[in-house]
Amino acid sequence: MKRSQTIWPGIVLVVIGLLLLVNRLDIFVLDWHVTWPVLVILLGVYFFTRVPRDRGAVFPGVLFFLSGILFLARNMGLYYSYLDVSIGGLLMIILGLAFVALYIVRSDNWGLLIPAGLFLFFGLIIWSDQAGLIDWYTRRQLMRLWPVLLILVGVGIIISSLRSTGQQDGTPPPAKDSDAPPQEMPHEEGQ
Repeated sequence: MKRSQTIWPGIVLVVIGLLLLVNRLDIFVLDWHVTWPVLVILLGVYFFTRVPRDRGAVFPGVLFFLSGILFLARNMGLYYSYLDVSIGGLLMIILGLAFVALYIVRSDNWGLLIPAGLFLFFGLIIWSDQAGLIDWYTRRQLMRLWPVLLILVGVGIIISSLRSTGQQDGTPPPAKDSDAPPQEMPHEEGQ
């Protein structure tokens, strides 16, 4: 086991012990409504530290980090209470942003933009509707047109598929090694 892997449990215990001691001595009162979102934020930071070794760690990093900030802001009363009902839409937006972040570190897999776009689109509609930013008619029109997203994604998949299969006229792609000597045809016996 690497030293960095064996040191983490000790660091976690020391930090938890210090936080509990500070709370017991009334130096700083830990409020669970503030503590748990901070722990979620720290979990996101932990995943961010793993990104150089594992690019896929950016997804849970963004998800935990932004969710922790959202719940911390809500629990501390940093935004108006009418937005409290829009947590579902905001969480969908955060999920969409996590897919975008994963696409940024794995740009070869553009299929990640499909769930990103869907989560962002529906999250923005739900959030803006619940926050009272759009009226009923506008929301109805947007919800009627959501299949346009599927059409655009489908066209993107078709174009990507056609590009990756090579030329579409049926001719084989050109030889990659043009400096290779031509192969001799085998001679038939008796000629």
